[in-house]
Amino acid sequence: MVDPRLSHGWCSELKVGHDLCQRGYEIFFGFGHNSCDIVALKDGTVLRVEVKTAYIRDGKVAKAYIADPTKHDVLAVVTPWEIIYSGKAI
Repeated sequence: MVDPRLSHGWCSELKVGHDLCQRGYEIFFGFGHNSCDIVALKDGTVLRVEVKTAYIRDGKVAKAYIADPTKHDVLAVVTPWEIIYSGKAI
C-alpha cells in the first residue's frame, strides 16, 4: 500500500504540472529522489519547481515549508483552494 502522504504529494505535483501546461510550459517530472519535482520550459527559460502540499488545520495553513532554495527556482505550494508560487515569476 502506498503511503497516503506520497499520494497527496504526487497529486499536488500533477496539479502544478497541469497548471503550468495551461500557462504554456513544457513540463518534465522527476521520479524518485531528485533535486526538484518538476522542470518547466518556456521560451528558452528552464525553471526548477519544488512542490509542497499545504495541510489545513482549523482553516489555516498548518505545514511549514522546508525546501532548500538552492535546489529550485520556483516553490509551488498547493492548498485545497489554490496554487501559490514564489520565487521566479511564472
